[in-house]
Amino acid sequence: MTTEPVYQSYDWSNEGYFRKGPLESSKRRQYAIEGMKRELIFNNLNDPPMTLNPIFGVNMEANVKRLQKSANLQTDGVIGPNTAKALLMRRILQWQTKLSIPLNLVCKQLSLESSFYGACYNTTNDHSYSQLHDPLNLRHPDGKLVCPDGDLSYAYRPGVNVRYCGEALKRNFEVMSRSATTLATNEEIWMAAVGAWNAPAWAADWIAAGLPKEGGGELSEWFAAYTGCKTRFEWMTKYTNMVLRQPC
Repeated sequence: MTTEPVYQSYDWSNEGYFRKGPLESSKRRQYAIEGMKRELIFNNLNDPPMTLNPIFGVNMEANVKRLQKSANLQTDGVIGPNTAKALLMRRILQWQTKLSIPLNLVCKQLSLESSFYGACYNTTNDHSYSQLHDPLNLRHPDGKLVCPDGDLSYAYRPGVNVRYCGEALKRNFEVMSRSATTLATNEEIWMAAVGAWNAPAWAADWIAAGLPKEGGGELSEWFAAYTGCKTRFEWMTKYTNMVLRQPC
């Protein structure tokens, strides 16, 4: 019996791990470094004190080592996927608890979206950990802009990404609840909420039909080739399984 490999959305080796050094040329990586400093402070790791700028200096390295030691990771002061996940975990647990989100879904969704690479970006204008789409025009449910005053650096802050991911999943759950049959369990509705992150209309049809593994209409030729699926419900099933199998 073979085990299907866990889907990894981003290969850190493409741009490299984060480590002590001079100011990087990539603006996205600069934003990510400053965002990670803010998250270290959120984790009460600011001794020696860091300056909130985009440079990975000796004080940031020392605080990263403290984080790694507390998480039983190699204490090399370098931020890779495991250290990045450890850095975000306190905030992830905070929002999962606050919003009553089960199954560690915020962690798993972030893992699928970016493999916890803070400078992650794709050509459809999706940014950072949660792949915030068009963040300069994006708002939280309370109406506040994700990036106040058009400052794109906000989109690379873990606090913004984790909050947005949690709120989006919770909002999806509420919407999917209205489409679900009376026999649907909460766990099944949460599965549809995960699917709705990728394709809201398909996820609503999927939960209304009882989460079948096939059907819901054929995929376009391009999307079928891209996903390896033939129908919308087959893709919803595959996508949610990809999320659930993330190592959180």
